[in-house]
Order: sequence, then C-alpha cells, then structure tokens
Amino acid sequence: MRFSAMLFGVFSKKGCSEDTVQQISGAGFKLAEPCVSVEEIGCQLLIHNEDADIKTKINGVSAYEYLLEICLGKVYAQVDAGWAMHAGENPVSLLWRNKDLVKSVHYKDFEKDADGSFREVRIGDGELDVGSVFQFARAQGLIQIADQDSSDGDIIDDLKHFRESFSYLSQCRDDSVSYLNILDTVTGKVKVLQKFDKVIEAPNWVKCTNTLIFNSEGKIWSYGINTGETKEIPSGECDNCNNDHVLSPDEKYIAVSHGAIGEGFTSRIYILPIDGGEPRLITPNTPSFLHGWSPDGKHIWMNSTRSGLMQVWRMNRDGSGQTQMTDNERNNWFPHVSPDGEKVIYLSYAKDELDPGEHLPNMNVELWLMDYDGNNKKKLLSFFGGQGAINVNSWSEDSRYVAFVSYELMHQ
Repeated sequence: MRFSAMLFGVFSKKGCSEDTVQQISGAGFKLAEPCVSVEEIGCQLLIHNEDADIKTKINGVSAYEYLLEICLGKVYAQVDAGWAMHAGENPVSLLWRNKDLVKSVHYKDFEKDADGSFREVRIGDGELDVGSVFQFARAQGLIQIADQDSSDGDIIDDLKHFRESFSYLSQCRDDSVSYLNILDTVTGKVKVLQKFDKVIEAPNWVKCTNTLIFNSEGKIWSYGINTGETKEIPSGECDNCNNDHVLSPDEKYIAVSHGAIGEGFTSRIYILPIDGGEPRLITPNTPSFLHGWSPDGKHIWMNSTRSGLMQVWRMNRDGSGQTQMTDNERNNWFPHVSPDGEKVIYLSYAKDELDPGEHLPNMNVELWLMDYDGNNKKKLLSFFGGQGAINVNSWSEDSRYVAFVSYELMHQ
C-alpha cells in the first residue's frame, strides 16, 4: 500500500516577483531533499494546487508546474482539476502534460455567473469536463478524491450523486481510437493491422478466409487481413450488437448478441449467415449473452467470482467437475481455447483497480497464456484495453496468433 503526504496552496495571490521566484526555487530544492527518506518509508510527497498556483507564471509555465519541474521528479502532483479550471487552465491538458508526476486527482466544480465570477457547484453540474478528467485518472490507475466544500442542498446527496455518476463514466468510451492487432503467442511480438477513429471490439478470426469479424456502433464488420478492407456485414434487425459474437465451428454462421434499443440493458442471441442476412432468434429470454459455440462437446470454460476475485474455471458440459484454473491476486476474464486444444489465453485486470465483477474499458490490462491443464502460466502482454479487447475467441487456425483490440485516449 502506498501513502502520500500533501502540501496545499504553496503560492500566494500577490503575483510572482524575482525574489519570489528565488524563494520558490530554493523551496523546491529543499522539498526534493527529504523525498528520498519519504520514499524509504513507503510514502510519496504530493503537492496540491489552488487557483493562484496555476495563474502565477514562471518562465512561461504555471508556478505549480515550475515547482514540480525543479524538484527533479522527486515530488509528485495531486492535481485539483477544479481549481485549475477556475484559474483559466484546461485541466485535462494540465493532467496529460504532467502524467508521469500525477499521483491523484482532486475534483471541485464551478459555474460561471452572469458577472463572470465563479461559484462552487455540485461536482458534475459546472463547467469542469468531469468525464475527460475521470478517463485520464482511470487510465493512469490514480486515486480520485471528491472535494465538495459547499452545497445548495444536502452534501451527502451531492456525494452520492458524484459516486453514481462515476459508475456511469466507467463505461464511457468517448474520444477513443482503436487498434486492431495480432499477437504472436510464441515471440510476444504485436503487429498493428489497422487504426480506427472509433471504438471497435471483440475480433473473431474466420480461418477459412483469413478475415477478422468485430462489432462497432451496434453493427458487425469484417476486416480482410490480406486486403485491409473493412465492410459491414448486413444483420437485419440486429443493429445494436454488443461484443458477444461467435462463429459456428464450420464457419457458415455467426451468432450475435443484440439488445433492442429502448428496452434498457437487454440482450438476446440471434444467428445469421457468415456473410450477412436475416437473423434468427435463438433465445427469447433476456438478458442472454454469448461466449462459445462447442465444436466437440468437451469442457466449458468460464470465469467466476465464487472464490473471491474473478478467476478462470472449467467444467464438464453437464456442469460437473467444476475446477478453478487460475488462482492469483488478479481478476481474470474471457478464457479462450486454441484450435489445437492445447493453450488458453485470457484477459487479466489488476486486483485493486475495479470490483471483481467488472470488466471495464480504458484500463491497463494484461494478456496471459496457460496450458489447457492450467500449467505454465505466463504473461504475454501489457496494454491499454479491457472491455472489448478480447471478449471472444480470436485464435488463428494454427494456434499461434490471437487478434485483439487496444485503445488510446485522444484527450491529450
């Protein structure tokens, strides 16, 4: 566990004379000195900003950033995004510029009155781009702190609203680009096939045509690995497909999970021809989600939180012989068996960055590989992804390569 000590508001509102600059420089070097000892006891020294720390400029940058710079990477930042905005700074740009030093994010929010002055409001109701700040913080795995100093109503209700809003933001995919990739599970090398200026998810590998199938914006699409051509696969009424879609063993059909718009969080399974056509409803009950289509009636692989964290399990097709296949201090999802039946690849999240039952987007995750019997587990890759990266089986026919999607936030 990491602990932090914080300094608040280190600059006055009286401007910044040459003497003040010298004083700040001296203070910066003095701050850096004890940080080695602080690190030795498992702590970090963080500096919090207020309005004046951002408005005051030294050598063309804010006094806050100047102090961080002269501390030579030994002092870190707890950025108050609200005060940065209040001072006229773009807080998202401030965060990304200093992403290697930011260790936590502090939220306040302000609304501009008719006379141009700011007043504090409930977080999320003002001018702060909460969504972009949140995406930065979660992408960096940072602690996030709500600072609701004042309220027009019940401050506890305001904080509850803040928490509920963040639950929604955890699924936000705004301002993201996607990369369709192939991973060599033997060498660990990654080949980027295509960049998409939108969110794409969950590639299936159509082995007979060397094509990848993925979902995006509710539709199903194909990508020719040899040609680089992307085209939509007609899916009739299934125009709100999610990232649960699976090919039939003979690759003549694709099963999709579609949720009718206006019905809330629903999903039903349909089957349609691999090249597109009218879908046929398979599961009238909702919600129904799809993850596998058995070629041989062997084991069923799944993930479950029954032992605490999310772990990979295996069972016989009749439900017997339930066996936990992973047992580590991570949350492991989406096991996919290679065509030769010898390997299993799965997606892994850090333990403390989300609830065990969550598989969120825009997070730092890992791809792991193990033998079919659970032995010889090894990490293949760390990347920025999560939900949508490898929800469905994407092994190549020779059981060497897997397709996956990585993401990049474009706020910076």
